[in-house]
Amino acid sequence: MERALTFAPPRTVRAAIARALLGVAVTPRALGDIVLRDHQRLAVDRLRVMLDERRCALLADAVGLGKTYVAAALAGEADRALVIGPAALHSMWTGALARAHVRADWISYETLSRGGAPRGAKPDLVVLDEAHHARTPSTRRYRAIAELVAGTRALFLSATPVHNHRHDLASLVALAVGSSAFTMSDAALARFVLRRERADVGADTFIPAVSSPRPV
Repeated sequence: MERALTFAPPRTVRAAIARALLGVAVTPRALGDIVLRDHQRLAVDRLRVMLDERRCALLADAVGLGKTYVAAALAGEADRALVIGPAALHSMWTGALARAHVRADWISYETLSRGGAPRGAKPDLVVLDEAHHARTPSTRRYRAIAELVAGTRALFLSATPVHNHRHDLASLVALAVGSSAFTMSDAALARFVLRRERADVGADTFIPAVSSPRPV
């Protein structure tokens, strides 16, 4: 007896094809109290593969696309995750992780610069928020992060990973793969990067647009 045909939305079909051909697990929508949007779930799926294959990935999405919750979803899959970020973002991360029902350790760049170190076992995923703060190899914080990342996976988050020169991006990748990053071609470095603009994901449908100034 022939099976009846069923119809499914395009995104469901694409997810099924991805699972069959690429072996990629499709991230569920629910992340604790958070509902991930399609572009965030896609980012989690792609970054998971990049981290497994290269131990390093940079999410450079434009501001407002929800990089924090993408990182939280990946942190939730880790046995022990560590988040490194500016001290001013500690409360933001604490709230985001609580809403996502994800546990992760935290340490600030400022603490690392003063010689501090995280407590406990070595993490199997290190998340660097505002990762451009770790782009200078001559600093104490850079050396501390390199030790934390050695032998594990590193996820960098930054909408502006390149401030002055491609050397900034190479410095971030070097934290995970070593000095060979400084001799990589632009194409090789690009394999570590996932970046989307708001227009790429249709984000204008849910992020309020800011109008241009007008005289009053």
